[in-house]
Amino acid sequence: MGWELPKYEVIAEGKTKAVVRTEDGQVLLIYKNTITKHNDPTATREFGAKAATSNATNTALCTLLRDAGVPVAFIRQCDETSFFSQPVRMLPLEVVIRRHGVGSYRKRHPDVPATDPPKRFDRLVVEFFLKTSRGLVQPYHRFSQPDNTEPDQLSAPVDISEFIDDWNPDWEDPLIAMWESCQLDTGLMIQHPKRPTWDSSPIVTTVSPSIAVPDISWTDEIEKLARQVFLVLEGAWRSLGYHFVDLKIEVGVTADGQLVVADVIDLDSCRLCDPSWREMSKENFRQGVDLEQVERDYIAVAQLATGLRIPSQTIVLWRGSYKDDWPDVSNFPVGSVSWRQITLSGHKQTAQCLAKLNELANISDGAILALVGRSNGLGPVLAGNATLPVVTCPLTYDKFPDDISSSLRMPSELPLLTAWPASNALLAIANILASRNPALYAWLQGIREDNLVAKAEA
Repeated sequence: MGWELPKYEVIAEGKTKAVVRTEDGQVLLIYKNTITKHNDPTATREFGAKAATSNATNTALCTLLRDAGVPVAFIRQCDETSFFSQPVRMLPLEVVIRRHGVGSYRKRHPDVPATDPPKRFDRLVVEFFLKTSRGLVQPYHRFSQPDNTEPDQLSAPVDISEFIDDWNPDWEDPLIAMWESCQLDTGLMIQHPKRPTWDSSPIVTTVSPSIAVPDISWTDEIEKLARQVFLVLEGAWRSLGYHFVDLKIEVGVTADGQLVVADVIDLDSCRLCDPSWREMSKENFRQGVDLEQVERDYIAVAQLATGLRIPSQTIVLWRGSYKDDWPDVSNFPVGSVSWRQITLSGHKQTAQCLAKLNELANISDGAILALVGRSNGLGPVLAGNATLPVVTCPLTYDKFPDDISSSLRMPSELPLLTAWPASNALLAIANILASRNPALYAWLQGIREDNLVAKAEA
């Protein structure tokens, strides 16, 4: 039996999925069993698990993002092959985030060497492509336009092919070669997505930025959102030893004006490799791998994705005296960990410390930060008896540097780590927990990559 849509209002339909509005006004995205490549309709194929595995992967990854505090249009899974989404206005952009230099990126940057594994970028590369359909751009594509929203002024399709002499209707979505030009309102600079960067033909500089974004200030927000999405997912796959190579997302705007990740995130929109760097995504199909193997990979990734979680982790802040100040934890991503505060002296209340540690034994994942004074009795007591890693911070190190030996010279089998000041001690704990917590990984890696930019601009 062929593909049939439910008896709902069809908002949009493509080769791999359809978007419908249900009787109660909700938006439902329905997967099909089709897989495509190279914009070639004759190359489209089907396999039985495609819709279910893509839906399971998208559900798991969007849920993970939402739990990490990333705004997504995804609401919940409906059935095996569909899910509910918020009504949003889609922006005519494809945002591609790259950790490694592969695919069309290397065609535009032949200077990037072909290595195995592929070249890794220390800072994520974010690129924008203008979403077109045979030369037409639909501003604020309303495949799920809220009923209570007034029509946009730029609702008519814009034909950008008239600006380009040798336009080919079979072009893939053109690269916005200089996104920064939007800031100057000088027009989008559009370039072929697979030609070398020094080949400036064809290129157009007269298309208004307002085609792509309703507010120029959103350009930075879109990039910030894209980086956050990738880092969370990279951290999740990294915890399993997998390599997250690149990702394509689309973004939309909710009725209340919030920018969100929309459409889908699955193996059709990313490249993922297993621990031995074997490709697991749609790229295999593009490269002619047997369809049965492609299906097995989709099933395996869906099963793995379903197990990805933001773990329940606890950081215990333990000080030896009420005179000591608690460290500032406001920079930690909200919801990434829970916090416990304890005030007990390792010197004067050793028995109570051991009893409190016994109460903390039910914390299966976390760490303890011991905030100590001039002589560190608390840190060794905790490190010698706790089941959690202990990092100690000698708060008075700047005044009494000689006392640092009481934090560093430990007996055997007493794994006490020392960091100073408290902000570094907290980062040390975050590093320990981030290998299992995608939200913490994204936060830490984001700091590192932003620092790379700051150093380059200094």
